[in-house]
Amino acid sequence: MAVSQTLYALIAGVGPGTGRAVALRFAQAYPVVLLARKPESYEGVVNDIRAAGGQAFGVTADTSDAESVKKALGGVKELEGRGLGAAVCELLACSSLLGVVFADGRD
Repeated sequence: MAVSQTLYALIAGVGPGTGRAVALRFAQAYPVVLLARKPESYEGVVNDIRAAGGQAFGVTADTSDAESVKKALGGVKELEGRGLGAAVCELLACSSLLGVVFADGRD
């Protein structure tokens, strides 16, 4: 599978379990941006993806703060001109990151 030249994938909350598995899978089709509060949460995954020939960028950010995430993503120069092709994150984090309102079941 060819890696997209125009889109990237955003995976928020990367750690040793599900986030890692999702990042490895998406890295087969997209450059991936991995968000976590601490660099040690994404560094191993970034290294593994790069060692396999993929593109991965780790970003330290709190996904509950959309402005901090936007600022952090702005620092990844390799994303300039690319669009968001896929986002994997907890619903409330996606809501603030992407400006999408999800039903929360409280209505």
